[in-house]
Amino acid sequence: MNKCCIRIVSLLLALALTVGLVPVRSHAFAEEDIPYPGDPLYVSEDEAALALRSQMQTRQETAIVYVHSYDNDYEQLYYRIMDKACAHDGTPTGGDYLLWHRIQYGGAPVYGYQTDTGNWFVFIYPVVYYDTAEQQTEMDEAIDSLLEELALDGKSDYEKVLGVYDYMTRNITYDYDNLNDETYHLKHSAYAALIHKTAVCQGYATLFYRLMLELGVDCRFISGIGITPSNENGDAHGWNIVKLDGKYYNVDATWDAEAVRVGLPYQYFLRADETFEDHYRDAQYDSEEFRARYPMAQTDYVPEEHPQVLPGDVNGNGTVDGNDATVLLQYAAGWDVEIKDAAADVNADGTIDGHDATLLLQYAAGWDVELKAA
Repeated sequence: MNKCCIRIVSLLLALALTVGLVPVRSHAFAEEDIPYPGDPLYVSEDEAALALRSQMQTRQETAIVYVHSYDNDYEQLYYRIMDKACAHDGTPTGGDYLLWHRIQYGGAPVYGYQTDTGNWFVFIYPVVYYDTAEQQTEMDEAIDSLLEELALDGKSDYEKVLGVYDYMTRNITYDYDNLNDETYHLKHSAYAALIHKTAVCQGYATLFYRLMLELGVDCRFISGIGITPSNENGDAHGWNIVKLDGKYYNVDATWDAEAVRVGLPYQYFLRADETFEDHYRDAQYDSEEFRARYPMAQTDYVPEEHPQVLPGDVNGNGTVDGNDATVLLQYAAGWDVEIKDAAADVNADGTIDGHDATLLLQYAAGWDVELKAA
């Protein structure tokens, strides 16, 4: 089994805050470049995170956001905005895809004002990426082309997972040639996996993550340790969990590509934790909070035991009608009624609530709305 390589993000930050009403001149900002308190450029913390994410998605090497906050701990605020910018929210080019294409960030000062109407900060994020803006443009086109080739629209979630996994394990090889070349960063990217057809585990796992989200199937990138015969202490490794029928299953396209190469069947496809051998999660992915949010299946996925979910069939009778809408409304209102979870999250946002009930009511009334299965 191969040694896998994953690059952990490093964080650098040197902060210099201007306190008061008169900003300090610097090499980065002239006095006139720093907006005064109340300027429309200043936005909330969450809006600043969205602005930062947008700049990073286009691989801006110097991202700048303007934030109004009552939080005096500007260092923590600086980090928190970056964390929110890279949070998993179902965006194919955001979340884990963005997080694991970022090598490092920071090392720039913070400018701003502290006033009785709050704090007005200018946060500068110099960011280093594994790929470039030009490569991301090429990647976008290649993703569209691949999805058209795979023709998975309208298929079940299981068929989507299998279709992508089959493609990746049969067409992408492990980049042994550049494994020990610390100057060649591209090997960690989804770009290398899809365009060059060779990458290390980080490239495999970020590509799988993006393709799953493009197809509407929830997925996460998991980092940890992989134990191999050549290293019983393990190496840094990355893989995925993917959601089917309301539960999450482990997949490791990197190691299964090796199995395919030597003529073996899949060893790490849609596995429960108990049978997903030699994989140990990093702490942030093994916490009670993370596991509660992404509940793992107790047994491996067996396709014939998991029939295709009919979106909106909340009561499980094989049809979608007003009765399903009624049951879902009762559930959303807190009634003790039984529902089929995978069929009830009809907007596929990860929660079952009144928004799903409203959408199902509209569908039952004949509106032209799309129902999805979680």
